[in-house]
Order: sequence, then C-alpha cells, then structure tokens
Amino acid sequence: MSIMLPANGNITDLFKPIYLPDLKELELLNRVDQKFIFHADKLPALLQDLKDDYYALEINQVRVQRYHTIYFDSEQMQFYLDHQNGLRPRQKVRLRTYLETGKIFLEIKTKNNRNKTFKTRIPARFENIQNEEANAFIRQTTQFEAIELHPTLVNEFSRLTLVSPLYKERITIDVNLHFTDPNDRQGIKFDKLCVSEIKTEKLSGKSPIFSILKHHQIYPSRFSKYCIGISSLNPQIRQNRFKQTYLHMHKLHIL
Repeated sequence: MSIMLPANGNITDLFKPIYLPDLKELELLNRVDQKFIFHADKLPALLQDLKDDYYALEINQVRVQRYHTIYFDSEQMQFYLDHQNGLRPRQKVRLRTYLETGKIFLEIKTKNNRNKTFKTRIPARFENIQNEEANAFIRQTTQFEAIELHPTLVNEFSRLTLVSPLYKERITIDVNLHFTDPNDRQGIKFDKLCVSEIKTEKLSGKSPIFSILKHHQIYPSRFSKYCIGISSLNPQIRQNRFKQTYLHMHKLHIL
C-alpha cells in the first residue's frame, strides 16, 4: 500500500527515515494514548504539514508497513463486553504478524483505571495459542487459560509510523482497515477511514501534532479496532458504547 500525493509522488518519501534499532527507547509498552479518526481525503495535506517535524519508520525500504492480527476472546466474549460495559482494567489478546519483518507476537493489552495502556508480548512461532508457552503467558496475564479462548476477529491494515526527534512520542496512522470473521470469512472494509494514535509517556499537548491536527479539524475520538470489527460483523451483539463512533464516522462520510 502506498500513500500518494497527486503529482508529487509518494508523500512518505518527504519524511526523513528512522529505523527499528533507533526505536528501542520508544517502544512505549507502558504509555498514554489518544486516538483520532478522519476521512482519507485529509491524509495528503496532513502528512505535508507533519513532514518537517517527524521521521518515518522505514523497514526493508518500506515506510507503510502491513499488519495481520488475530484477536481471541472467550465463548462469552468477555474482552469485548468488558469494553462495551466500560469496565477497567480491561484487556485484549491478539496474535499480531508484522509482515515486513515476518515476526509474530502474542500480545496482551491492558487499559487500567488511570487511562494508561500496558502492552506485554512474547514471540510466537505459529498463528495459534494452543501451546505451553502461550498458555503460561496468558494464564499469568489474564484470568483465562489459552484453551478457553478462540479466534473471534481477523484484522488487516497498513500503518505509517512517525517519530518525533524532540519528544518521546510516536504517531501511528492506520489505513485500509479490513475486518474478517475467522469462522465464515465474512468481511468488511473501511477504505475511507484513517485511524491515528498518539503514543507517549504523558500527554502534554506541546508537540506539533496537536496543533496540526486541530488545524485540519481532526479531533480526539474513541476507536477500538477490535470492538468496531466485532460490532460491524455482528450487528446483533450489544454495542451501545460504540454508537457515538459510528455516528462520527457517518458524519465524516466514512460509512
């Protein structure tokens, strides 16, 4: 996937590159994050305004990396319902494949009562969690055994990662979101949707991203890939908490 500016080539080439070894101090597995959603039509102008203040992550000469994620939940959809009911702490369990590097990680994200996100992960060899190492990790980190969890959603998207040279901050911009039910292969695409996330140790509002987003009339919004994917593919499931997100996407002409 390439993000193009008409008559100007690939706009990601306008950013200075940064590479994976340089991001060791910016993994931000313990962080505060803030999300924004906007129509893809705004992306070229937004990136033009960001290019002087941020570097673009480059992996194997690719700046827009592809991700493949399998989410897992209990038979009762406990992780989804915890989010739907606004409970904290709440968790998500996923197997994520970073396609540019070929690496697979079993990742568990926890959102605590102070609105901080903690991500723990271990390398995975296969796209399943029914093995001793995965089970020990899941048992230690959640209330479940691996055998109690099953695949509930497949998510694919492409991501541009921007890094500030001045602040301990990463910005991700996700495009081409595609959700699939792992059981019947039913799928839905959000081609007009961009999801941006600011990830930092502490939100200060001082970095350039905040004023640039405001200039483009892009404002904070709640958005969970897992919950939007599940509720889009399963309209019968409880989803009151996400109605505001759907209304916002309609207003932005994303749906």
